Amino acid sequence: MTRAAIFSAVGFEPGTVAPTAWHSFDSLLQLFRFHWRLLPEDEARDAVRSLVGIIRERPDERLNGGFGGPHGTVPFSSYRPSLLFALLGPLKRLDSELANAVIGENRELRRAAEIYPSGPDTEFDRPVEQLSRRSPGAVEKRLDRLCTRLAILPHRG
Repeated sequence: MTRAAIFSAVGFEPGTVAPTAWHSFDSLLQLFRFHWRLLPEDEARDAVRSLVGIIRERPDERLNGGFGGPHGTVPFSSYRPSLLFALLGPLKRLDSELANAVIGENRELRRAAEIYPSGPDTEFDRPVEQLSRRSPGAVEKRLDRLCTRLAILPHRG
């Protein structure tokens, strides 16, 4: 998949800081959720902090959604707690103090975290397999370029 296709899929337009619609931002969060382990820990921490900052700063919108799993369904009435819940696994792993702070700020998120402490991540500590043995680091470089382009991580020169 090309970089342009990834940007298009998450609703990103060059020159903007982040996708403008919550549903597009959700696509970016999913990309991070599934690939954050490919980044060096300090860069992943910076990225998750940036994502949480964007979620906290943007105006919230109504949502009629939830997450269902083996311990039941948790409802969400707005995007903010739903998106923070999606990041809960990596956030707890990378910055537990920030995770505790955001959980304490929102009643729905707090209730959801009591039932699913790692958010939707059921295999919280599962290592990520290298996708290609011939080009170690290629996936990390592509993800780094994507995050840098989306202004989530500081540019590394």
